[in-house]
Amino acid sequence: MKISRLEANKMARHVITRHYIDTALVSVSCSASEVHIKGWLRKSDGQEFTLYQMRNFVRDLTETLTGYYLLTDLENWVLSPESLLPLVEIPADD
Repeated sequence: MKISRLEANKMARHVITRHYIDTALVSVSCSASEVHIKGWLRKSDGQEFTLYQMRNFVRDLTETLTGYYLLTDLENWVLSPESLLPLVEIPADD
Protein backbone atom coordinates (compact mmCIF):
# COMPACT_ATOMS: atom_id res chain seq x y z
CA MET A 1 0.00 0.00 0.00
CA LYS A 2 1.40 3.38 -1.05
CA ILE A 3 1.28 6.15 1.53
CA SER A 4 0.38 9.74 0.72
CA ARG A 5 3.04 12.37 0.15
CA LEU A 6 1.88 14.16 3.31
CA GLU A 7 2.21 10.98 5.39
CA ALA A 8 5.68 10.25 3.91
CA ASN A 9 6.85 13.77 4.83
CA LYS A 10 5.50 13.31 8.35
CA MET A 11 7.28 9.96 8.73
CA ALA A 12 10.58 11.37 7.41
CA ARG A 13 10.41 14.32 9.81
CA HIS A 14 9.68 11.92 12.66
CA VAL A 15 12.87 9.94 11.85
CA ILE A 16 14.88 13.18 11.73
CA THR A 17 13.51 14.21 15.11
CA ARG A 18 14.10 10.76 16.60
CA HIS A 19 17.80 11.03 15.69
CA TYR A 20 18.11 14.51 17.23
CA ILE A 21 18.97 16.21 13.93
CA ASP A 22 18.92 20.01 14.04
CA THR A 23 15.83 20.79 11.95
CA ALA A 24 16.92 24.41 11.44
CA LEU A 25 19.82 23.20 9.27
CA VAL A 26 18.10 20.58 7.14
CA SER A 27 15.03 20.33 4.95
CA VAL A 28 13.25 17.16 3.94
CA SER A 29 10.59 16.54 1.33
CA CYS A 30 9.09 13.43 -0.19
CA SER A 31 7.76 12.88 -3.66
CA ALA A 32 6.09 9.82 -5.15
CA SER A 33 9.05 7.51 -4.49
CA GLU A 34 11.91 9.72 -3.26
CA VAL A 35 13.04 11.29 -0.01
CA HIS A 36 15.03 14.49 -0.58
CA ILE A 37 17.26 15.77 2.24
CA LYS A 38 19.13 19.07 1.85
CA GLY A 39 21.32 21.17 4.09
CA TRP A 40 23.63 20.20 6.95
CA LEU A 41 23.14 17.13 9.15
CA ARG A 42 24.18 18.03 12.68
CA LYS A 43 22.85 16.98 16.07
CA SER A 44 20.58 19.45 17.81
CA ASP A 45 23.31 19.93 20.47
CA GLY A 46 25.70 21.22 17.75
CA GLN A 47 27.88 18.09 17.57
CA GLU A 48 28.68 16.19 14.37
CA PHE A 49 27.39 12.65 13.93
CA THR A 50 29.67 9.63 14.09
CA LEU A 51 29.69 7.18 11.23
CA TYR A 52 27.79 4.66 13.39
CA GLN A 53 25.08 7.21 14.25
CA MET A 54 24.71 8.24 10.60
CA ARG A 55 24.47 4.59 9.53
CA ASN A 56 21.66 4.09 12.05
CA PHE A 57 19.86 7.21 10.77
CA VAL A 58 20.00 6.05 7.14
CA ARG A 59 18.88 2.54 8.12
CA ASP A 60 15.98 3.93 10.15
CA LEU A 61 14.91 6.24 7.33
CA THR A 62 15.03 3.56 4.64
CA GLU A 63 13.23 1.02 6.86
CA THR A 64 10.55 3.55 7.82
CA LEU A 65 9.98 4.65 4.23
CA THR A 66 10.29 1.30 2.48
CA GLY A 67 10.27 1.65 -1.29
CA TYR A 68 11.49 5.26 -1.24
CA TYR A 69 14.83 6.19 -2.78
CA LEU A 70 17.09 8.48 -0.72
CA LEU A 71 18.41 11.59 -2.52
CA THR A 72 20.62 14.04 -0.66
CA ASP A 73 22.21 17.40 -1.27
CA LEU A 74 24.16 17.83 1.95
CA GLU A 75 27.10 20.05 2.76
CA ASN A 76 28.71 17.67 5.24
CA TRP A 77 27.77 14.12 4.14
CA VAL A 78 27.31 12.04 1.01
CA LEU A 79 24.62 9.53 1.94
CA SER A 80 23.04 6.54 0.29
CA PRO A 81 21.86 3.20 1.65
CA GLU A 82 25.06 1.69 0.21
CA SER A 83 27.66 4.22 1.36
CA LEU A 84 28.33 7.01 3.84
CA LEU A 85 31.03 9.59 3.26
CA PRO A 86 31.63 12.44 5.71
CA LEU A 87 32.84 15.68 4.11
CA VAL A 88 33.90 17.14 7.46
CA GLU A 89 35.90 15.82 10.40
CA ILE A 90 33.65 13.61 12.52
CA PRO A 91 34.07 12.16 16.00
CA ALA A 92 35.33 8.60 16.31
CA ASP A 93 32.80 5.85 16.96
CA ASP A 94 32.69 4.69 20.55
